[in-house]
Amino acid sequence: MALNCIVYQAFDKDNINECRYALLKYLSIYNLNAPDDVTIVIYTDQPSVFEAYSPYFENFKMNKRQPLSKWAFLEEGLSQFDSVLYCETNTYPVKAIEPLFEKMTMGKTYLLFQKKVSSNLQKGVKKLINEGKIVNNEGVQSRVSVAGIPKDHALINQLRSGAVTLGNNSADDRQIILMLSNQRTHFDGFIDYSELPEFSKLLNVFFNQNEEESIPNLVKLIHHLDVNQIILEKREFEQLPIHKKWSKRILGKGWSIKEYSKKL
Repeated sequence: MALNCIVYQAFDKDNINECRYALLKYLSIYNLNAPDDVTIVIYTDQPSVFEAYSPYFENFKMNKRQPLSKWAFLEEGLSQFDSVLYCETNTYPVKAIEPLFEKMTMGKTYLLFQKKVSSNLQKGVKKLINEGKIVNNEGVQSRVSVAGIPKDHALINQLRSGAVTLGNNSADDRQIILMLSNQRTHFDGFIDYSELPEFSKLLNVFFNQNEEESIPNLVKLIHHLDVNQIILEKREFEQLPIHKKWSKRILGKGWSIKEYSKKL
C-alpha cells in the first residue's frame, strides 16, 4: 500500500482557521472515516488548536518547526512518503482524493493554480511559454496553491543535489510550474478560494461561535458555509454597473461579508 501525505502550513490566525475548515471539508467527504493510507502533516506553532482533529485520522502529525520556504517540505516529506500534496490553507478537497494519489504513484504530478494573478508571475510564465519550455498557459493566471509530487520525480533529485533551490516567491512558483507542468495529471477535486480573502473573517466568526462544538457537529455546521456561493454572489455584485453598485451600497444592499456572518 502506497504511503501518501497532505501537508499544510498554518502559522497565523487566518491560516489556522482556513486549515481547520479544510480538514472539516476533508472529513465530510469521508463521513468522518478518513482513508488510513493518507497522513495529514500540519506545520504550525499552535498544535493545540488541531488536537481535537487527531482521533479522526489514522495518521495525523504536527510539526512546530517552521520550514524555510513553502516548498521546503518536499525533500522531508518525500523521504517518508510515496506521494505528497502540498496545500495552501485556502484550498480544500471536494471529492475523494484516492484517484489523484493513484496517478501520482505512477509518476504524475498535480498543480492547482490560484485565481489571483501576480504581474511578476504573469511575465515570468509568459517568458517560459515563449521559450517553448511549457505548453500550458494556465500558470499565467495565478500562483500555485496545490502541488502534488511523487517521490521519484526528477525535481526531488535536483533538490537533493542542490541544483534547484525553492523559496516562497513568484520566481519559485514559476520554477515549479516549469518542472511539473509537462507530467501533470488532471483532477477537479480541489477548490481554491484565494479570490475571497474576506472569507477568513467569516471563518473567524464561525470558529469563535462554535469553539465548544465537537468535530462531528462542526462537520455538519460547515455546510452552512458555502464559499462557492459566496464567491458567485460577490462576482455578480462586482459586475454591476458602477451606478447600480453605489445605489445598492447607499441602500445597504451592497455585497458584504458581514451579511453572511449574521446567518451563522
